[in-house]
Order: sequence, then C-alpha cells, then structure tokens
Amino acid sequence: MREACRLCVGQLCVGHRGLAEERSRTRERAPSRTSRLGFVALVAAIAFGGVGQLEAQTGSRLSRMQEEAREYLISVEKQMLALRDKITRSQPEDADRLQQARNRLIETLLDDEMKRISEQLSREEYDVALLERVSTVRKNLELILLILQDRSIDPEELKEKLEDIQARRDSLQKTIDEQRDLRDRTAEINQAEQDLQDLEKARDAAADLREDQADLRNNPDSKDPNAQRSQQDLEDIQRKASELASDMRRAAEARKREMANASENDPASGDQKPTPDLNEFSRQIAGLERRANDGAKQGAERIRENEATQGSPAERNSRLSRDSKWNELGAESGERSDEAKELQSEVEAAKSEAAKASQSPSSSAKSKSEEAKALARAADALSRASQAASDASEKRDSDPAGAQEAAEAEAKAYQEARAAVSDAIEEQKKSDAASKAESGSESGNSETANSQNSGSNPQDSGSQSSPSDPGSQSPQGEGSQTPPSDEELRQRAEQVADEFEEWAERPENKEDPSDDLINDFIKDRLDEAKRDMKDAARGESSNPQQSRESASAAMETAAEAMNQRSQDMAEAGTQAGQQDSLESRAEELEEQLDDLKKKTENEATKDDATDELRKKIQDAQDALKRAQDAMSQASEQMPSESGSQGEQSSGSQQSEQQRQQQQQQQQKAEQALSDAEKSLDEAREDAMERLDRKKSELDDIEEKQDELERLTREQASEQEEENPDSASRMERAAGDMSEASEQLDQGNTQQAQEEQEEALEQLEAEEEQLQEEQEQLENLKAEQDLIDMMAVVQELVDGQESILDTTMALDEELAGKRPNRKMKARLSQTAKEERLLVTKGEEMAAKLEEERARVFHYMMDDAVSDMSVIEESLRLSFDPGLDTQFLQRDVVQKLGKLKTALEEELERRQQQQQDQQQPPQQPPPPNGRPALVPPGAELLALKRLQEEVLDRTERLEEEQAANDGKLDPVLERALQRLTQQQGKIYELTMKIVEDLKEQQQQMLGEEEEEEDTEAEGGGG
Repeated sequence: MREACRLCVGQLCVGHRGLAEERSRTRERAPSRTSRLGFVALVAAIAFGGVGQLEAQTGSRLSRMQEEAREYLISVEKQMLALRDKITRSQPEDADRLQQARNRLIETLLDDEMKRISEQLSREEYDVALLERVSTVRKNLELILLILQDRSIDPEELKEKLEDIQARRDSLQKTIDEQRDLRDRTAEINQAEQDLQDLEKARDAAADLREDQADLRNNPDSKDPNAQRSQQDLEDIQRKASELASDMRRAAEARKREMANASENDPASGDQKPTPDLNEFSRQIAGLERRANDGAKQGAERIRENEATQGSPAERNSRLSRDSKWNELGAESGERSDEAKELQSEVEAAKSEAAKASQSPSSSAKSKSEEAKALARAADALSRASQAASDASEKRDSDPAGAQEAAEAEAKAYQEARAAVSDAIEEQKKSDAASKAESGSESGNSETANSQNSGSNPQDSGSQSSPSDPGSQSPQGEGSQTPPSDEELRQRAEQVADEFEEWAERPENKEDPSDDLINDFIKDRLDEAKRDMKDAARGESSNPQQSRESASAAMETAAEAMNQRSQDMAEAGTQAGQQDSLESRAEELEEQLDDLKKKTENEATKDDATDELRKKIQDAQDALKRAQDAMSQASEQMPSESGSQGEQSSGSQQSEQQRQQQQQQQQKAEQALSDAEKSLDEAREDAMERLDRKKSELDDIEEKQDELERLTREQASEQEEENPDSASRMERAAGDMSEASEQLDQGNTQQAQEEQEEALEQLEAEEEQLQEEQEQLENLKAEQDLIDMMAVVQELVDGQESILDTTMALDEELAGKRPNRKMKARLSQTAKEERLLVTKGEEMAAKLEEERARVFHYMMDDAVSDMSVIEESLRLSFDPGLDTQFLQRDVVQKLGKLKTALEEELERRQQQQQDQQQPPQQPPPPNGRPALVPPGAELLALKRLQEEVLDRTERLEEEQAANDGKLDPVLERALQRLTQQQGKIYELTMKIVEDLKEQQQQMLGEEEEEEDTEAEGGGG
C-alpha cells in the first residue's frame, strides 16, 4: 500500500512537471468541444467509479489509500481541464493526440485494468496484486497526460538554460555598460560644443547691447528706421480701419432708418419698441477693458521700477506718489469709474426692457428672459469694475499695491461684463429669429424691399463703388445719400484684416510677449467684423441689422487698439523707450546665462576647468545685473513724454543736472556691458579649450566603438541558429555601432550620439527579452521545486504514517508491560526509521530557510522537532504509548498542512500562467532568483496557522470546562504547545513585516537608481 501511495505522489509530480512545461509552449492544437468534454467526463466517471467500489470493500488502510488515490485522480482531472482550454485555442490536427489518449484510456482502463480490479474487489482479494493493479491504473493515467502534453521537463536541461541565459545577460550587460559609457563621452563632446555656441551667442549679444547703449548715449535723439517704418504702416492700417468703422456705422444707421420707416407704414409693428443696441454696449465695454488692461500693465511696470530703486518701503511709496505717470494712471481710473457707472445704468435699462418682454406670451419670451439674466450679470460686473476703478484711484498715494490689485480686478470685471453682454447678444438673436418666424417673416420681406429701393443690394452698388477693387474706394462721407453696400464693407474688412495680419507677422512687431497679446486681440476683433459683415451680406444671419452693428463695433474696437499700439510704439521709440528696451534685452541675456550656468552644473564632468567656466559665466551675470540697474536709473532721469509743457521747461539747471546723471548711469551701464562681454569672451576661450580636450578623446572612443561592434557581431553569430530574433537585434545594434564609428571618424558627434542611442535601444531590447525568458524559466524552476518539495513532504507523511502503524502495533503488544530485549530492538529499529525522516525533514527545512520562506520553514521545522522527540522517545525511553502516538499524529497533520500550502502556491502559479498575467514585481532574494514563496502565500499560510491555534484553543477550553476546569496530562501538554506556537506565530508575523519593509526599500532604491540612469541618459 505504501509503495502504491508513493507511486501516486511520484506520478502526480511528473504530471505537474509536464503541465508546467506545457504552459511554456507558444502553440497548441485543438479537438472538437464534444470530444474534449466527453473525454474529461469519462476520466471522472472511471476515476470515481473505481474508487467508490474500492472504498466500499476495504478496511482502514485501503480506505486511506483510496483517499490518496481520489486526491490524485482529482488532480489529474484538473490538469485535463486546464489542457482543454489550451487545446481549444490550438490547431485541429492536434485532435489526433486527444483521440489517441481517449483510446488508450478506454483500452487500458475500462476494458482491461478496471475490469480486473473490480473482479478482485468482488472476490474480496485484498492482496499485493490488487495494489499493483491500482498502481498500473495510475501509470496509465499518467501516460495519457504525457501524450496530451507531448513533452516533459528535464531538470538538468532547465538548469543549463538558466545558466546560459544568465551568462548571456552578464555579457550583454557589460556590452550595454560600455556602449552607454561611449554614448555619454560622445554626449559630453556635444554638450561642450553646444556650450561654446551658447557662449558665442551670449558674447555677441552683450557686444550688441554695449554698442546700442553707446549709440543711445551719444545719439539720444536717434530713431530706429525699421521701427519708424513699422509704426507708419500701422498708422495707415489704423486709418483704414477707422474709416471702415465709420462707414459700417453709417450703413447700419441707414438700414435702421429704413426699417423704422417700414415699421411706420406697417400697422402690425406699431406696438414694437426699438431693440437695445447691445453691440454698442459690447464695444464700449471692450474699450474700457483695453484701457484698464493698459493701465494695469503700466502700473505694474511703474511699481516694478520703483521697487528696484534704493530706500525703505515708505521712501519708495512716497517717491511713487510723486510720479507723474503713476498719478496720471490714477486720474484715468477715476474717469473709467464714471464711464462704467453710466454704462451700468444703460445696461440695467436694457435689462428691464428684456425682462418686460419676457412676460409676453410670444415664442421669444424664453430668450428674452435669458437675455435679461445675462444683462443683469453684465450690470453687476460693471458695478464691480466701477468700484474697483474708484478704489484704484483713491489708493494711489496710501496703498500702491492695493491700487494695483484694484486695477487688475477692474480689468477682470470688464472681461466678465463683455462675456455677459455677448451672451445677451446671442439670446437677442434667438429672440429676433423667433419673432421673425412668428410674424411670418413679414418684417424681413419689408426690409429686403426697402433695401433694394435704396440701392443697398450688392448687385446695384456698382454705380457707387466697384466691389472687385475695394482698395480703390473712397470712404463715404457722413452726409452721403447712399451708404456702402454690405458686400463692399465685407471686402474692405477682409483687406484690413489681411494687411494687419501681414504687419503683425513681421519679426520687429512681435519681440515682446505683450505685443503678441494685443496683436491677437486686434486680429480677433477684425475677424469678428469680417464674419458679421459676411453674415449680413450673404443673408447668413437671422438678424442682418444686428450683424452690421456688431461688425461696426468690432472694427471700431480694433481701430482703437491699433491706435494704442501705435502710441506704445511711439513711446518705445523715444529715448526712454529705447533705454527700457535695452534693459529688457540685458535681463533676457542674464536669464539665458543663468540657464547655461545651471546646465554646466548638471553636466557629468566635474573638474577645475568646468568650475572656472561657471565662475566666469557668473561674473558676466553680475555685470549684466549692474548694467540693468544703471539702465533703470538712466531711464528714471529721462523726461516724461507725457508731462505738460510747463513741467518739461521748469528749471533749466535741474534739467541739466538730470541729463548729467542720465549720462553717468548710461556710462555705467556701458562699462558693465563691457565687463560682461569680457567675461563671456574669457569663458568662450575656456570653453574652446575644454572642447579641444574632449575632442582629443574621439580616436579612443572610435577605437572602442569598433571593438564593441566586433564583440556584438560575435554575440549575434552565436545566436543565429538557436535564436534568430536575438541575433537580428544584436546585428542591428552592431550596424548602429558601425554607423556611429563612421560618424565619429568624420567628426559628426551629434549624429554619432544618435546612432549610439539606437544601438543602446537594440541592446536594451535584447536584455529585456533575455530577462523575460529567464523569469519564465525561473518560474518554471520554482514550480519544479514546489513539486519536488511536495513529493518529499508526501514521503515524510507516508513514512510517519507507517511508523505510526508500527508504534500502535508495538504498544498493543506491550499492553502496558515493560519492553523486553526483543521489543527494545524493534523499538530501536523504528527509532532509526524516524531518524531517517528527521534527516530528510531537516534537509527540506534548510532548503525552505535558504528560500526565506519563513512560515513554510517554521511548519517544516516544527514537524521535524516533533519527529526528533518521537525518535528519542522510541530510542531512549522505549515508549510507544499515547504521548508518542499523539506526537506522531500531530506530525502527520502538520505535514499535511504544509503539503496543502505548497499545493495552493503551485496552483496559484499555474492559474496565473493560464490567465496570462504577470506576477507582481518583487525584489529578488539574495540568491538572485525570484522568491519561491511570495509574501502573499506566506501570509495565507500564517493566517491558517493562526486559525488552527484558535480552533484548538477553543476546543481545549471546552474540554477544560467539561472537566471542572481540569485537563489531563496529555491535553495539558497540548495547551503548552499551543502557547509556544502562538508565540512563534507572533515572531513570524514581525519577521514578515520586516521582510516587506526591506523589499519596499529595495524597490524604492531600484526605482531611484533607474530614474538617475534615465536622467543621466537624457542629460547626455
């Protein structure tokens, strides 16, 4: 019987080996679903049918054997079910293997072996022959599995493959490290070359700044001809936009009069009231918003310039309160406050009209209600803007920062008001469209008829102007009888928009980010005017009159913005403006040098030459900061362009003193720029020397690159037959190395670095593939180890059960007597058998400890400790009594739980493979292989140990309560063992927590190391 059980375990292990290997295959073939399901059902029927007969007619030992056989057959069924899913996805021709397995099953089991077993059982022949036949059945089942799996695992071959992959990975990693080093050295040359170019550009920029500063000092009234020409062009475009806005407004008013006349002749329109001009609101708000934005921008500049001066905060505030430009901005804020309040009243009146109209039963009531809500939001925003403008004016002297904050809040409130009015306009359009539809479009027909009679039809406008040549048209005067047609206005709007867009794209007109903002604002207004005039001219608007008014407002806003832009350019063209421009350029250059200095600090090269280079860059930065301070002081000494005539002519002695101070500051700025230029020139010389030193390494880099290419091609050749994909990747990497070497020979380091990067990508892809293969084999190896351990545990269980049977028989023979010499010899022999089990258990415990499987090791070690006690009891005390038997049963139970835990871990791994899921990444143990037992499995086993201790403790408490609080000696010792076991569980829990912390720290360390490596690579 024991032999049969051992065979059962051995067969099971082989079956698991075959299944594990089967999962590593990439192709399978499949039979029909009916055959597969029928086959699995047949296996289950035969397995449980035969075992059921065995169980009904055998004693305790055969019953135990039957249970083991049942477990084995269940495991076989599980394997076949797993294979079923794999074969389902395979090719039809593999159905032959499944059919062959089915035939073998029927022939060897049903027709032969199972019949003979049934005959022996019916005759109650429980002999060795029966056990051998059961063993044969198991062998045949195993043969079926091998047929299905079509291959098996050779542990030695697996070991050789792992060693081969590890050797290849070690060699490949060395190649990767060397290639990365060559890439980094090439990148250092490129970086040194880039640093030199940046320094040359910075030195040239400093030289240009110095020359421009000298020109400004020597020729204070000089003007930039390009800037003057650009300003003149903008003024021409602005003039056209203003004239066009005037014509659009005149045309819109003419159309409105025509519609009013038509309404007077139409009794149905007698109850209608004129529609509020929301587009005019939008235009006025846009003007206020632009002025507020300009004021906030200028105020921020004045505050920034004032903060750059010396003195305490109180002194700076006092100085700012006397600044004429600052006070002028305050006065403008007060004016805007009054305008916003007046406009707020008009918007509220329009809101009231819309609210009244929303009470009517017409289809436009809903839109009118929404229009009223939008106008209410606009009125609220205007109220806030008015208050903010008033605060900005009042706080100019006492709280400059608060005044500036209020100015910015004012601009934001205007933006909200304009957005709300836009919403109201959209709702008004919907309302008008609804009213038009409700009245049967009668008013629209009337408008069209009047428009045709007045000559406003684009087809009839040829007598006044030629639409094909809008540029040649003279603007229509205010008193003209016939306004321009919608089509003519549309063409002129497109021409103005195109001219401005071409102007805005010139480099000199978009040097400052603020220039781009105002340019975009103007473009948006011009596009809006174009779009509205197109809608009106081509009948694409539900309310053409509203589109005309909206186009007029947008064009007028664009013209005002162009005018302000022209004034800003004129101011920038003055001496103060030019000085401010030079200061901005110096600040920008200083920021560029700061970036360059930081870049050199992050470079891998750390030597005295690089430190000296950084020092000279810092000297240039310091000189540029001195230049900025001097430029700022010089700008303050220049007369304000906005001052009154009296202010400009007051005190010739004071003006002369200001001019002298201005000249001194400009000279300081010029000298500081000269110092910066000198420092940058010296830094450039150092950078050139550094670049020459690094370029001297090119020959060595090229030579090592050639050698690395040769080694890579050898590695590719070695894998050509066994692994073509791997050989292809290595060959491509070698090709990239060859190209990099050629580029190095030609001095093209930038191209060489790119080729080296591509070679690294190929090498790293190969390393990743090898790592994946290694992980698959190591997982397979781990499964094999688990299977082997399960077999060892089963052998220990079988051995301990056999010794238990012997111990029980000897105890029965003794019947409480003292053992004689013969009995002692038999007990000693049994002790020797127990010692063999102890030795085997210690070996497995050592293996589990090596794998750092703490809980599994404890379970094995605990069982081994009990077996040692059993061996001593039999050898020294010659005691086969109840205490010894209790320990033996406990050992069997503990080993059974260990085997169950191993089986669960094996099933988890197999299920993971079937689900095609990658195992969670965990840091490898010290031996470099994946953990045999992951923390999850350890915790699960620990949980079950705790549950077992709890269950036993409760049963002992019940036993103690039933016996008046007393326990017999055996149960007393059991309680002590439970207490010790509970302490050990606590220790294991703390150790696992420490292991998890260690693993987490190791993973974080690896992630940081990877990030550092990527950063170094990216920096190169």
